[in-house]
Amino acid sequence: PGHTFTGWDRVLAHITQDTTITALYDINLFTVTFVDFDGTVLKTEIVAFDGTATAPSSPTRTGHTFTGWDRVLTHITQDTTITALYDINLFTVTFVDFDGTVLKTEIVAFDGTATAPSSPTRTGHTFTGWDKAFDHITQDTTITALYDINLFTVTFVDFDGTVLKTEIVAFDGTATAPSSPSRVGHTFTGWDKAFDHITQDTTITARYEAIPAPKAPPAPAAPASRTTQSAPEPEPEPKVEPKIVEPQTPRATPTPRTTPVVPQPVVEEEPAPETSFALLNLIFAAFGVGTTAFSLIFAFRRKIYNARNQDNNSYQRAGNIESSRVLASVSEYKKSRLFTCQLIVICLAAVLGVVLFLLTEDITAKMIFADIWTWLNAVFFAIGLAAAVALICKRYEQAQKEQEEDFARSMRQTNDSLSFA
Repeated sequence: PGHTFTGWDRVLAHITQDTTITALYDINLFTVTFVDFDGTVLKTEIVAFDGTATAPSSPTRTGHTFTGWDRVLTHITQDTTITALYDINLFTVTFVDFDGTVLKTEIVAFDGTATAPSSPTRTGHTFTGWDKAFDHITQDTTITALYDINLFTVTFVDFDGTVLKTEIVAFDGTATAPSSPSRVGHTFTGWDKAFDHITQDTTITARYEAIPAPKAPPAPAAPASRTTQSAPEPEPEPKVEPKIVEPQTPRATPTPRTTPVVPQPVVEEEPAPETSFALLNLIFAAFGVGTTAFSLIFAFRRKIYNARNQDNNSYQRAGNIESSRVLASVSEYKKSRLFTCQLIVICLAAVLGVVLFLLTEDITAKMIFADIWTWLNAVFFAIGLAAAVALICKRYEQAQKEQEEDFARSMRQTNDSLSFA
């Protein structure tokens, strides 16, 4: 096995003595082909029967590690294809929280996609996603959770509910109080809540203390001999008490405030969108109309030319078969649906372009070069222009052919006339 018989070592004729004749063989040769994972040939080698092939240098593959060949390289007994083997690389994807706490660890193959853990939470913050994409993993990757800090509204109000100031404060932040308010007959003493470490929407109210009324002058002393008047002496005290609460009477008829009220925060309204019209859209619409007009004029002129050509050909000899064939060819093209469809496409593209311009543009507004509708106008114009070019080229080609045939026909008529003469 593994050899091919090639003959004998001596001739077989003219035997003159005892002779030993030995068979001759050539060893068989085989082709060993080394290929990569995608079939790319890495090396081709000729190896004798039962020989050993020599492998090429180790190939490489992105995201994989070469592990060897799919067959042994020794004892080659036939043509053999040997393919490179690879192991796909594995990578570690680690999901961590804002403070580095590991949320999940996952092993992902090269170019694979990791699976995110459930959305984490953080006090005073809102989870918004991850700082990196985790598809097409090509290396060990650490992915960190992202958060937006929560914002709260802190409202400072006066004793009667008048808003003194509104402020947006981040979680655990500190609000800034407005200037101290005032109230008739009272002294401002502070606010009813602390406004540092804000963790929710908060309303803070101003506090006041009433200003004491001035004391009444003491009553004159009674004579010592009259003991009967000692009992009425305490009577002036109840008369002073109503005066102490007199500052609260403004609740029924409030007086104007002496200090300016802090203006309310004004919410700016979004400006109305500014209208405009795009110059490029107007150009596309105008050129679309012009292309349509030119195509219709061109088609009308070709129709008149063909009609005249057909009238001229009708005076030819009835036996001129070649002329009749030409007339039939021209008439067939005139009636073809391709010609009609081209005109319809040109007109439809122009109409759509004009309608789009009228619906989306305001020519009395500020002019700009292009807007969001420009690309659609360009599409309609390109369709109409392409159809017009195709129509004109086809008609020009037909006209050339007709001129050549007319010239050939006139030459044949001249030759027939000379032959008749």
